[in-house]
Amino acid sequence: MSEVSNLPSYGRPPVIEVVYGVEFDTLTELRAPHTGLFWSQIRESFPSVQHARPVGPLPREFDFGNLPLPRIWFVSEDENTVVQIQSNRFLFNWRVVRDGDVYPRFDAVQSGFQKYFAVFQQFVRNSGLGDLELKRYELTYINHIERQGKLKNLRNASSLFPDLRWRTSTKRYLPIPSRLTWSVAFEMDSKGRLAADLKPAIRNTDGQEIFVLEMKATGSARADGNEDADHWFAQAREWIVRGFADLTSERAQRDLWNLEQSND
Repeated sequence: MSEVSNLPSYGRPPVIEVVYGVEFDTLTELRAPHTGLFWSQIRESFPSVQHARPVGPLPREFDFGNLPLPRIWFVSEDENTVVQIQSNRFLFNWRVVRDGDVYPRFDAVQSGFQKYFAVFQQFVRNSGLGDLELKRYELTYINHIERQGKLKNLRNASSLFPDLRWRTSTKRYLPIPSRLTWSVAFEMDSKGRLAADLKPAIRNTDGQEIFVLEMKATGSARADGNEDADHWFAQAREWIVRGFADLTSERAQRDLWNLEQSND
């Protein structure tokens, strides 16, 4: 399970989705029937299937006579968990679908990824598709932060995000901005990169104005031959959780999300 302790934790975290995944060398022999055979192994837990556009650029190995498969979603009955596969990626999601859904915490997401990625690895070997050559790890937290009261005015965004402070002066020509987006990236020592992207949005379920804060860590699976995936993901999770605490105000952490002093 997780290797890091004493991380900031919240009784009402704003996280609405966690994506835990790996990228690998393209499985050029993967065909549509293979996805159905894989589904048969996990169908009891993921009874629904959806198609989506592949993530990232199309692999160079494909030509017009051998078009890439779509990204396949295998969705749990409650729709909160999703296994995604495409020719060069395996992703495991937890997400909020309805009011009252509660984030099950990182260890549960990690356990789900480990369980079903092991099934996929074994399936690839048994189907003669070759060994999975891992290229990259990725871990993403997506947060929805409601804009109510004073937060409807972007002048007050700094009350949530202290690094965003709009200068006010009678000499200024420009008014308060009507839209705000912000993107920053940080090198995670030798572990990879953490990107934080902030943008405004309207929540589909209730029309509520929100900020969407996406925190995504990526790193090479070949950066250190002695480093295993579990250790990398533990470090990535620490960067994301501590990074979220750095980028948001202590008051918001305390008053909006019920900051605790235990593990995530």
